[in-house]
This record gives sequence, C-alpha cells and structure tokens, in this order.
Amino acid sequence: MEYKEIKYAMSKSLSIMTPFGPLEATIMLGSLISLNFTDYILGDHVDVSPDDREEETERRKSFLEPEFEGVVRWLDIYFGGEIPDFEPIIKLMGTPFQNEVWGLLRSIPYGKVTTYGEISKMVSKDNSTRLSMAVGRAVARNEIALIVPCHRVLGAGGRLGGYPYGPDMKAKLLCLEATWKPST
Repeated sequence: MEYKEIKYAMSKSLSIMTPFGPLEATIMLGSLISLNFTDYILGDHVDVSPDDREEETERRKSFLEPEFEGVVRWLDIYFGGEIPDFEPIIKLMGTPFQNEVWGLLRSIPYGKVTTYGEISKMVSKDNSTRLSMAVGRAVARNEIALIVPCHRVLGAGGRLGGYPYGPDMKAKLLCLEATWKPST
C-alpha cells in the first residue's frame, strides 16, 4: 500500500476593532487571504466608543503576532485618514478573471473612484452587459476589503452600487477618503 503525505496550510485569524466596526483578518502562509467586516456579516454591529477602541487596539498590539503587524499598521494609517505607503502581503484566491478584476481594483488610488463600466472596458473591448455583470460579481467576491478597494467602484451615474457590507458602510469609507458626498 502506498501513502502520500498531505500537508495542510494553517491559517490564523485576528479580530481587529476599527472606527467602522470589527474586521477579521485571516493569514495563511504569511499572506493575508481575507479581511472582512464581521459585524456586517453577522448583523450585530455595536458602536464602540473611541476610548474603548483605542484601549482595545493597544491591548491587542501587546500580544500581536508578527504576521498581523503589517495589516494592523496599514489599517491604523488608513482609518487615521492617511494614505498607507505600503501594502501588506496578500494572496488573492480566485479565478483568472476574478484575479484580473481584483488587480484593477488595487490600481484605483486612494481618494479616487471608478465605475463598473470603466473596469469592464479595461478587461475587454467587448463592453457587453454580460461582461459588466461578470465584473460586478467578481468585485462582490473580493475577500480582502479596503486593501483591495472594491468600495471605490460606483454604479453608472455615480450611484453607490452594491457593497457586501451595505451602502452605508460604502458611503462612510468613501467619505473617509473624501471621494464621495451624499446627495442632499
């Protein structure tokens, strides 16, 4: 009888309190593979005072594993209203098409927005409705919020469009980056 050794990659997760709610970061083999707002997935968002959030952040930093230091530093800079000058090591795990779309998302600068239609044009000269829908599905499947900035993609005419964590969260993130103003 022949046996084959199978090695499984171990992943580690960390819950990170931010001004907009908790994020869960997951790292596998030294690369960030997931960063998601957990309260919007679970539907039980609780506002935390800035003092409590700062105390929790300092407490967590005291025992933070080295793999998460870059992610936490990036988030501290981002939520401080600054533009991070580095990117944590990430691993995008999708189809070739999804990875192409996510690569285009990563090229959208802080403080700028684009549309699903513009991304479709960058993917292919065939700018069909089917392609735009496929781009929308790829954007929606992004597992690394903020760093792969799907919140910077708007619908036609500047509409907010979809966002896994809801339109209010998308608007808050765009306001933080001073790229979108709610219509009055």
